[in-house]
Amino acid sequence: MPYMYILECADNSYYVGSTWNIERRLSQHNAGGAQNTRAHVTQCASSTWRSTR
Repeated sequence: MPYMYILECADNSYYVGSTWNIERRLSQHNAGGAQNTRAHVTQCASSTWRSTR
């Protein structure tokens, strides 16, 4: 099922994304494997939502 998420970055910016596998995607962000969050280090996941459809 798809997920939407908001990440808070260390520079107080936010990143919004969606994925089918939330654990893998958050690991990619934390490892610097996502283009935007490479420049804006992820501090925490502010919110996540799972689709019920």
